Amino acid sequence: MAIGDIDFQIWESEMMKGKRDPFWKFGGVLKGSKKKLWLELKERDWEGEACFVIGGGSSLREFYFERLRGKGRVIVCNKGFLYTPFADMMICMDNDLYNDLNEGKILGERRLGLKGEEIRKRFRAFKGWKVWIDAGNYYYDGVHFVFKRTDPHVGKMIQGIYTGNNIGVGALMMSATLGCNPIYLLGYDMYHSKHTHFHDGYSRKQALSHLNSFLKHFERIRGDLQKRGIKVYNLNPKSKLKGYPKIPMEEILGEVGGE
Repeated sequence: MAIGDIDFQIWESEMMKGKRDPFWKFGGVLKGSKKKLWLELKERDWEGEACFVIGGGSSLREFYFERLRGKGRVIVCNKGFLYTPFADMMICMDNDLYNDLNEGKILGERRLGLKGEEIRKRFRAFKGWKVWIDAGNYYYDGVHFVFKRTDPHVGKMIQGIYTGNNIGVGALMMSATLGCNPIYLLGYDMYHSKHTHFHDGYSRKQALSHLNSFLKHFERIRGDLQKRGIKVYNLNPKSKLKGYPKIPMEEILGEVGGE
């Protein structure tokens, strides 16, 4: 059920009382010790701040992530948090990843020489927001959650975050919901090179057809972002993502080893 199909004030009141939430098909009692992000982090809390949003594209395999430190807010998708312990937020909607982090099944990260238990330790030690976009009231501990929004617009945090079918859209919409402007995209390649991601540890290679299907959801949100005056720049000149201006990474971050 979409937000527009219900009286939002009644929905919010009932949800805060712990009653059944219409967005969850399986009931409204929170599973695990998930925390409600909107009670602690509000929309526009990062208003006017620059934000770097890190996708999983293989173009970042040689990237020195310390270049982002002190340049603005940082939101990282999925397993990329291992490379950005300084990030403000790690965001995910991948059931398998959080299951693995909770249950100890996660594959290692070869590039960093990390095995499963060390990865879980680093996840628990991560000081930024650990955010789960929750479409079905899954059981996860130690994370904050928001609902998965069904319409492609920026709104209140309590209304949820639109993701389409990929967390890259979700991370971008999260930064917009928090009021970030401008927003810089890294690793939003939408193509395959030798590797699927800049990080390791996935048991299945992401199909090219999946990447192509992501593009329509970026197109769906573009109009709302433009209407709100939110500037979004793609820092990968070779990216297949269209509709978002591309600028050289060096223009924003400076040359490697420089200021």
